[in-house]
Amino acid sequence: MKQIIPVALAAPAASVVPRTDATTPASAAATAAEKLTNCTTKTGNITASDVLFGRGTVVASHPGNRTFRKIVQSKLLMYDAAKSKREKKSITLSIVHEMKEQLHLRFLKEDKTTGFWIEVTNNEIAQQKVAQALRDLRTARRPSKSKDKFKTEIMDRRS
Repeated sequence: MKQIIPVALAAPAASVVPRTDATTPASAAATAAEKLTNCTTKTGNITASDVLFGRGTVVASHPGNRTFRKIVQSKLLMYDAAKSKREKKSITLSIVHEMKEQLHLRFLKEDKTTGFWIEVTNNEIAQQKVAQALRDLRTARRPSKSKDKFKTEIMDRRS
């Protein structure tokens, strides 16, 4: 059974948390993250133990998302050692279970139409977020082959 816990913002999310991009100073991004963290809601606050779905500086700098990334980073070697898809899925689900049950982290997703943050209680969706984070870490760790190939082509042209 799907449980929806509305965590409403006092105003629509776009007006409470300004959108940040590469041109926004880091201090402005920190201020935006503080506004999101300290936001009063109908059922409570968005807390430091909430993992937010989304993109951008505000979401990435949220304390819950930083904790999420640290936990995922600590499990990367175990994920890399997994041989099958089934084993990898089991690892990602165990990470979700650890985050929810032991660390009491909530996964929240913003409903763009209402501005409410809704708890994602479906472990499969949270598992997909964990799996994507693990894949992103693996990709970031690898040296880029395209840069090496490009350098080789440049050197060949000069010869």
